[in-house]
Amino acid sequence: QTARITGRSDRARLAPVIMTAQPKGGTRKSTTLAEIILHLMEMGHMPWIIDPDKANPDNFKAHHTELKCECIAMDREHGFT
Repeated sequence: QTARITGRSDRARLAPVIMTAQPKGGTRKSTTLAEIILHLMEMGHMPWIIDPDKANPDNFKAHHTELKCECIAMDREHGFT
């Protein structure tokens, strides 16, 4: 009944994922994500940051004290190519 009235399903919704991917350095991935993170925060959202660059985790360093952040390795050693 509730789903018909609101037009929504009763199932939990997953949060959207925003990701940049480019193996080449210097393509403004971190800068672009930093701008998106700040915009989301200004809108009242608290994004969860997962930084896959353990060698240079710019977004993790910038936001780890105010947001939920994790740093993971996404390289051949850990099964990613």
